[in-house]
Amino acid sequence: MPPIGIAKSTLRIGRATHTAAEGDTLVAIHSYPPKIDQKARLERVELKLKVAAAAIGLLTAIATTLGVAVGLFAKRNDAASQQVDTSRQQVQVLESQNASLKKRVAELESASPTRPSTTPSPTYSAAYQRQHLRAETPGCVDNGNFTTGIDFDEPRADAASDRTDVRLSGCNPGSLNSSLTQAAVPSVDATPADCLEQVRTQPVHLPIAAAKGLVLCFITDSKTAASQGVKQKIVFMSLDSVTAQGDRGVFDLTLTAWNVP
Repeated sequence: MPPIGIAKSTLRIGRATHTAAEGDTLVAIHSYPPKIDQKARLERVELKLKVAAAAIGLLTAIATTLGVAVGLFAKRNDAASQQVDTSRQQVQVLESQNASLKKRVAELESASPTRPSTTPSPTYSAAYQRQHLRAETPGCVDNGNFTTGIDFDEPRADAASDRTDVRLSGCNPGSLNSSLTQAAVPSVDATPADCLEQVRTQPVHLPIAAAKGLVLCFITDSKTAASQGVKQKIVFMSLDSVTAQGDRGVFDLTLTAWNVP
């Protein structure tokens, strides 16, 4: 565009005032607004939104993970607390049972007779001490009609019928039978007084199945002893072993006897 000649006039540009003389040349100044790339702007906005959305998603995932972790921790903590409570309850139950057992043991110890002693009462004299016998039952073929006898006076296995105090019969492994007064005692080292007390309070009645560790005490008959010219006795018999040989029972016995005054 060619310069334009103007007459004298006043031109205000911003706050400044310029006086143009006649004949001055005015050059036209064109001002155009910058061209904006709308597509790029939209892409930037869209990118920012995507970044924001991704950040929000990441934060949400982190929050969810933390929530799950906290939940698991709480559950495990609750489970651990329950286990601790259960263990404490079990300990309390065991302590209670232990206390009950101790109390029961104390009661039994206070109520039980004096511990067996190897020293006999002064009123009883030793007839024999720890005599070992081996006896066999007749076996199954006799159906219990035949017996093997034990004599307490001598003592003797396979005794004659008129001298028999205990009879062994049957098989697998067999049983014991006697008409004498009898009771179970802790060992052959029990005293005559222990036997008399057990006979008074807890007598047993044969026949009884033979078993290893069984200990019995017997009081022989005073009239039979007198008729045979021997003293009445208190006899302790222990079954040290019980085995089977074929259909026969084999008993290893230990006998201790005291003469009744």
